[in-house]
Amino acid sequence: MNKKNTITFFLVLVLILIFWSSFALQEKFSGAVEGLKKYVEGHQVLGIFIFISLAVVSVILGPVTSAPLIPPALIIWGKSATFIFLLAGWMIGAGLTYLIGRNFGYPLVKIFVSSEKFIGWIHDIADKMEFWLVLLFRFATPAETGYVFGILRYNFKKYFLVTLLAEIPTGLMLIFASEAILEKEKTIFLAFAAGSILAISFMYYLFKRRLKHLANRNRWEAAK
Repeated sequence: MNKKNTITFFLVLVLILIFWSSFALQEKFSGAVEGLKKYVEGHQVLGIFIFISLAVVSVILGPVTSAPLIPPALIIWGKSATFIFLLAGWMIGAGLTYLIGRNFGYPLVKIFVSSEKFIGWIHDIADKMEFWLVLLFRFATPAETGYVFGILRYNFKKYFLVTLLAEIPTGLMLIFASEAILEKEKTIFLAFAAGSILAISFMYYLFKRRLKHLANRNRWEAAK
């Protein structure tokens, strides 16, 4: 995890601890969710559409996260439906980022992704698009890397599969971590949080190791 993600994680952890320790905040949350639940019961299709749309936006706009949507969604729809809606939104968003990158290129992508991030991602995988490296890259980086795959014109079917394989465990982790927050299962939540950090860090390590291996192999082949 980079410095920014580490800071974000600890900020979220502090906010969760404050929530757990504040009866007033829990009351306000319960009241807000109850209001949302009544609204969704009267506008079921619209409620699902709004939730999926917000998940789509969270992919298109990198710094935005859909994690805060999950606890109220669990209360309203339960785990299975929330997971399906969340995954649907993420996959639609992934498809849109790919299409934006492929059809409009960096002039439009720079609205959503900083040039520093984008150049770094392009440098990492531009000439090394083997499936396992792409999968590790997708696990270790944010969802908005879909723009990169579009610009590089990576095979869409492979991109969709790689994204699905990366998003399923992420979605499940967020679902169960959010359930632990609602149930005030501190140990379970911390276990999920720690496990997520370790998993992402390990994927990033494997990605960088694979990059180094490919670079060394290319240099060896060029020297022959």
